[in-house]
Amino acid sequence: RRKAGFGNGTASSENPGRDVLEALSVNNALISELASGINRPQAQWTPAWKTREMPELLFETALPHYNSVQGVTQYLAVCATAAARAGNTASAHEALQIIGKLNEANLNDPFIIGLLVAATGSLNMINATWEVCDAQCGSAADFTNWESVLSSTDYQRATLQAWRTELAAALN
Repeated sequence: RRKAGFGNGTASSENPGRDVLEALSVNNALISELASGINRPQAQWTPAWKTREMPELLFETALPHYNSVQGVTQYLAVCATAAARAGNTASAHEALQIIGKLNEANLNDPFIIGLLVAATGSLNMINATWEVCDAQCGSAADFTNWESVLSSTDYQRATLQAWRTELAAALN
């Protein structure tokens, strides 16, 4: 059998999820670093908006971390799905929790772009959560923990704050 590779349609083992995790393992150090912040309530997941230099016109604000966050949430959704399919419960739920923390951080930015990036991240998170549930990957405690992460996300508050900021910027 040929070694797994993206696009060649063959797998190196009988577990494609494990093959995907192996291919993605080059970024394990990054994922471990992100995971270390899951249980730290004061962990800062994105640059604090109050410390950024704001231009005269708010729509000119450089926000490059949003591009990175979008890529990371897509990557983590793939990791969660692959881990669930490989039966690696801890990795699947860890990836979901990191996405949840990144979404929460983006929602805490008082800008529409943070809200939109969090919405995109949430779509990735929902798709990955579906895959984790479909694979029946996790215990009741794992899903209870995941539910607490989801319940701490307040989209209504974030939406109101983002619109207030946008209106204030428009009036400025």
